[in-house]
Amino acid sequence: MPEYPTANEQRRQIEERAAALYAGEIPIPESVVDDILRTGGNRAGSQLRIIYNFMSEQAPEEYTEFVKREYRKGGKGFQIDGSEYSVWFDETGMQIVVGHTVTDQILDKAFLSWEDVSGRIHQLLDQGEYAPQSVLDAARNNAVKEHAQALAYMKGDMAEGVAEIVFDEEDLPHLHSIYPEITDYLEEKLEDPQWLSELNERLDALAEAYE
Repeated sequence: MPEYPTANEQRRQIEERAAALYAGEIPIPESVVDDILRTGGNRAGSQLRIIYNFMSEQAPEEYTEFVKREYRKGGKGFQIDGSEYSVWFDETGMQIVVGHTVTDQILDKAFLSWEDVSGRIHQLLDQGEYAPQSVLDAARNNAVKEHAQALAYMKGDMAEGVAEIVFDEEDLPHLHSIYPEITDYLEEKLEDPQWLSELNERLDALAEAYE
């Protein structure tokens, strides 16, 4: 039977391919590409979400799919070391060019697939070069806060009687209060492994019922 590479071997292959991009294969300086990748996507908290996602052990394609979803579609502009750079990302990957727009017919243009982007971000994180420790430390707290907000919005959108199925009787009085009391309560509850495990089971059942 053929031997398939392990998740670690696949990740190493992606990182090696990302590193190869900087071996004279693209006309954009390595330091510029890395500075751009460190900023994440356009949405608030993007860098923190990327850091938190890469904290868990996943298959390379899962990291890649997350990065693609996080960036979505859009553009950014940078001024680095006295030069202007334009960045465009969509479902195909990321373009980086010298100048004001990626549509100009210029030679100084680089294209990175989402596999390349994911691999290089992983490499920077492993080397401790993606973000300062203070930002790394903030990633988990940001994830808890965003999950609490998502739960609060979900509860507000539930049809009558559904909240009683998903949340237990102890939770419901707190979830009828006002913001930010609701999210403060949920942030605290998310730190309770038992509560979180039970909530996930009920959410799984809700998802099956919704289908």
